[in-house]
Amino acid sequence: MRISFAFETENAISGLIPKLQEAYPSNTKSDQTGIYGSVPDEMEEAQTEKADNPDMMVGWEYFDVFSINCYDFDPSTDMDFVKNAGVDLPILLGEYHCGALDRGLPATGLKGVKNQKERARMWRYYVEHAVAHPCGVGAHWFQYNDQFCLGRFDGENYQIGMVDVCMQPYPELLDAVKKSSEALYAVKNGEQKPFDEEPVSIPMIGY
Repeated sequence: MRISFAFETENAISGLIPKLQEAYPSNTKSDQTGIYGSVPDEMEEAQTEKADNPDMMVGWEYFDVFSINCYDFDPSTDMDFVKNAGVDLPILLGEYHCGALDRGLPATGLKGVKNQKERARMWRYYVEHAVAHPCGVGAHWFQYNDQFCLGRFDGENYQIGMVDVCMQPYPELLDAVKKSSEALYAVKNGEQKPFDEEPVSIPMIGY
């Protein structure tokens, strides 16, 4: 789970800037438009083993929404961690995806499943569990299109798109998007349970 911050409203951050710069001088910078930064690498590494570091939540009271990236099939555990750490804010999931090897590119991305049907299942399972969480307000799929076969600047060439490299849609995934979109308000209001068919995982492949 990665936690990051970015502000552009001077009044909203006037009290936070000194605190962040004092706590994380090498990770925080400011200019005329805002303050930007991330938690130190050692915090990210520590969190993978023990998710109870209160410093990861520094300054949350200056936000309107708290955002995390979560590459699990069910984001509820990470969302609970944020909530149980005392963060009293809506939670926006900044990144998630999965890929398969039955079509397109030779790498799954950070979460692998066996085929496009399982990618569709993952979408519904993730999104509907996110919206069922009392703090959940949104989830951002990364990314819209598959990556280039020869790789982006760092070599990533993941089959993670909603469309392929020729901008042709993956119909199974888009059908899942449609079904979840139709169910979201009922799930959020507790009138309907979230989709409960967990996807079948395979080891991730990445370059």
